[in-house]
Amino acid sequence: PKQTIPSEPSTYQFQWNSDAFQNSAYLNPAPTSDTYPNNLPEGQERPQFGFLALHLPNRETTVISGGHSEAHNNDLINYWKNNLEGERRFASNANGYTDFTIGNHDASWGDRNHSFPVEDNKYTVNEILNDNGERLENQCILMLPLWTRTKTLIEGSGFSGNNPYEPFERKAVVHIAGIFKVDGVDKRVEKDVEVYQVKRLTNPKGVWRAHNRNESFNVTLLEPINSNAESDFQSFTSQGEWTAFIDESTQTGHFSVQPNGKTNGYMENGVIHGNTGSTIDFAITFEGEVKDDESQCAVVKVLYHGNQCMHKILVRKGYNAPLRMGGTTSDNGKLWSSFALYQATKTGGTEGVDETFDAILTKNPLMLGSMFRRGRQDQGIFVWNNVPENTGLGPFVAPGNTPFVVGLKKSGVTITPGATDENWKNQWEEKTWTDIGFRNDASGNGATRSYNLGTFYALDDDGHYTTDNSGNPLKYRVPTYDEFQALTDNSEFGFGVFYGSAAREPKLESKEAYGLIDPYNVGLFDDPNGMRAVVAYDKQTGNQILFPIGRYGIGVRRMYSWTIPDYLGGTPNSLYFGHLQYADVWFQLSLARGAANLYRPIPYNLPKVSGCIYWINVDRTNVHGSGNGTDASCLGWDMNYFNFDFNAYTANNWQDACPIKLVIDE
Repeated sequence: PKQTIPSEPSTYQFQWNSDAFQNSAYLNPAPTSDTYPNNLPEGQERPQFGFLALHLPNRETTVISGGHSEAHNNDLINYWKNNLEGERRFASNANGYTDFTIGNHDASWGDRNHSFPVEDNKYTVNEILNDNGERLENQCILMLPLWTRTKTLIEGSGFSGNNPYEPFERKAVVHIAGIFKVDGVDKRVEKDVEVYQVKRLTNPKGVWRAHNRNESFNVTLLEPINSNAESDFQSFTSQGEWTAFIDESTQTGHFSVQPNGKTNGYMENGVIHGNTGSTIDFAITFEGEVKDDESQCAVVKVLYHGNQCMHKILVRKGYNAPLRMGGTTSDNGKLWSSFALYQATKTGGTEGVDETFDAILTKNPLMLGSMFRRGRQDQGIFVWNNVPENTGLGPFVAPGNTPFVVGLKKSGVTITPGATDENWKNQWEEKTWTDIGFRNDASGNGATRSYNLGTFYALDDDGHYTTDNSGNPLKYRVPTYDEFQALTDNSEFGFGVFYGSAAREPKLESKEAYGLIDPYNVGLFDDPNGMRAVVAYDKQTGNQILFPIGRYGIGVRRMYSWTIPDYLGGTPNSLYFGHLQYADVWFQLSLARGAANLYRPIPYNLPKVSGCIYWINVDRTNVHGSGNGTDASCLGWDMNYFNFDFNAYTANNWQDACPIKLVIDE
């Protein structure tokens, strides 16, 4: 970018990684082949790391497992070349020329030894007419399909077919060359066409309503005003027609889209059509009755800028019922709870083997649950501690010896549901990070070895167990690695701002769009503010499960962060143990901090980006790590809100505190 961007990462969500992007080792010309020009202009980025593909990508999720290294970058280059994502060749007909007659065509690939989907091979030739409606000879419009590349290109690298930047567009250049016979003479024609990837849209990304709430939601697609991490939002206009409709393949309820009177659009066959130059405004309606133990879902698709760009909005009505995600029961698909763990009291069993807990879940599914150190499920660190005004232990603050309010009941005190302020605080113990501790086995490996986090029985507001249809108490547990992997393999993902039952429209101020927090777990069902979250959804059934990342965009408290301030002689500063930060590094990922950062220039601002890590139940060893590409142990699932990662977390974080999402133990 040409603007001057201040260097303080807590103020700006984006800084230009000049070390990598302006380094000749990263920008050197692409390997010589019959596909690329032999000499790229100085400073031109390699297209292999960009967003554009000239063929339909054959994967929807991760292309390469591994990490940030020259070897993994070379793997991505080879993938790009082998799958011809940067090349289209139209085979010649019997006369030696491609068919450019007016109409739709299929391109043959016989000489390329590649098999492409039918829709990949098509192209269209349109005529050009003069003012009298007569066709202009030797002139035509060639319509070529283009695709966005896979969402995650290399785990942990930040490379993505999706644009991670909310304030900025991305650009690619397609070079078109051909030989045309004009008046019997061969004429070579070359043209560069610029292709822009629009800014990332996150507000709104989803709307969840309780089973008994039917109020409509007035959508306005919003973009940030500037690159400030706390930037407010504004509407924008569609450069070309826009449309909005329910994806009926995901419709399991009675949702619809309707004009809301803010634009001059019209409704036809369940589709809203908006005019070019207008803002993208319409209403989503939640109709019909849903029982308390039922749930209905759908995906709203919005096409804008001439119907060429897509934004999806996930809707759900009724969230008390767990939904099956990740496939069928036989292939690790599980019934996922909509709620996170708020507090647990041990009732029996052997630690790490078969412990049982009475559990209180978050009342609102949009809320981040408490954060738990492994082996301390009965001493969760409440989100109340994240509010700077309460304890001063907000983002990036060194806890030192300041105690946390934890989910351990004070002796002789009766818990009062719905209590707030000091009445709430006086019910719970206070402990420092060190006093909370974690399970540490004799080998010194903490809770990383075959440690079962237990079985949880959820209590309702009256202190009774929630039950299944047969009246038996529901058994919950923490998902396993295989179940998270099945969710990853069988879902699509969205990253953005979700709104609950009380919201009528997206919020323009970021402090409201991101501001939902329930420190006392009372539900706040009448709070219209939003929450940033990661959503997994099934594109066949529309089923959805939400992973909130909290008001401050951080879903983990760190034992270590390499390198936290005053990191001396290889020994971390203990004052920072338990600090609230998503990333496991304190510094920006510059070349000064490691040569490998040359090969992951996008997550340069990693220390300040948003995300969360949710615990898995028993650890999984020999996982192909996303950090350095080596086999490692996995204890959590990483959800990077910035660069769309949803993968196993293999940095050794067994001393951290993370939230817990639950599944039904079937």
